[in-house]
Order: sequence, then C-alpha cells, then structure tokens
Amino acid sequence: MSDDVSEPGEEQPKKPRHPNLKARTPIKLTVEQIAKALESNCGMVARAARKLKVSSDTLRQRIRKSEVLQRVRDEVREASIDLAEDNLVTILNDPGHKDHFQASKFVLHTLGRERGYNDQIDLNIGSGEPKVVLFLPQKDPLPGSPPSSEPKG
Repeated sequence: MSDDVSEPGEEQPKKPRHPNLKARTPIKLTVEQIAKALESNCGMVARAARKLKVSSDTLRQRIRKSEVLQRVRDEVREASIDLAEDNLVTILNDPGHKDHFQASKFVLHTLGRERGYNDQIDLNIGSGEPKVVLFLPQKDPLPGSPPSSEPKG
C-alpha cells in the first residue's frame, strides 16, 4: 500500500499552509484600544485597523456592535472636519497665502452653490421627470448665448 493512502478511520495528515498565509489568531482588542486608534487616525477606520493589525472589516464590525465606538468615531470625525474648516478659514483670511486661490475656489464650489458658483447647470424638465445635469467647459459659451467678441488665441 502506498504511503499517501490511509486506512479508514485514520486521520489524514494536514496539508501545510501556504507560507504567505498567516494563521488567524483572534486578537483581543479592548474598547479603549480601538477608541485610541480611532482618535489618533481622525476616525479613519482603515488607518486605525492597520495600526491595530486587524482587517478593516473586522474593525468596522466591532464598531458596528458598540455604541461607544460609534460615538467615538463620529466625534473624532466631527473634530477633524472642524479642524479642516479652521485651516480653510485661516487660508481664506490670508490673501498672500500660496493656497488662497484654491481655498477660495473650493468654498465657492461647495458653499457658494446656492449663489450659482458651480461648473454644473441643473435643469428640471417638467414635473416628475429626472433632473438633468450638464457639464460645460469653462471657456465655452452657454448654448444659445451670443458668440464671444473676445479674440481667440
């Protein structure tokens, strides 16, 4: 009888794992450890998971099961948005800042949409029909507008 055939009732030898695959050993993480990782990574789950050496899916699942962790993630994200807004205001208040133009453009394209600052034209065609969005290049005139008198070149 060959060596690779076993008798009924005998255990088959386990095949060796691929060398690049790590055995999954459950990692016991406390709420405090996860909260600290979320805080130090601005609430970004993928970054926190890398720091904790777990998959993003595992960490998302843990957060979903814990109201405390959901609250920590949300609070940290809100604080990060507040910080980004503060930085934006700082740049806007300094006309000499190298990023002043980009910051102004960002504000006009986001907060200024209600005043018409946008690269999009939204048309409502009839009632109940879907909204149509047209993207127009900045240098091309609007359809139906008179041709520009400015020389091209």
